[in-house]
Amino acid sequence: MKKLPKSYDYFITALEHAKALDSVGFQNRLSLKIEKSEGYISQIFNRKAIASFNLQNEISEACGFDYEEFLALGKNLSQGKESEVRSEADAVNHLDPALQILHEALEESQVEISEKQKEACLEIIREELGKSNARIKDDIKKYLKAFGE
Repeated sequence: MKKLPKSYDYFITALEHAKALDSVGFQNRLSLKIEKSEGYISQIFNRKAIASFNLQNEISEACGFDYEEFLALGKNLSQGKESEVRSEADAVNHLDPALQILHEALEESQVEISEKQKEACLEIIREELGKSNARIKDDIKKYLKAFGE
């Protein structure tokens, strides 16, 4: 395999960081967001497949970053410059709104919980978001029908 540019290492480092922030279901949500198979995403993580420049951009955006910012994150992480990495609250994975809600609630309440408790909270939040989205979708369908009459 040919030698990849250092920027690709930074990309992978940032991607691994994004996954570490939300490991449960991350690859699945990413695959759905960028419309690539979960297996292909796994190959990228394992360096058995190389993401094209365009795909790197898509992945960066799906994780809530522009491409240059994503590479800078990976570079800072690679060089141990933790102080220059955006805080976890800012770098929350945008693939999962439940994770963002949980991070904001934890930050605002200043409470520390275990990983097991986080997973339980995320399950509850995702369930509630699903119910909320279904209600909103039903309401929008009613408005659309009214507009069509």
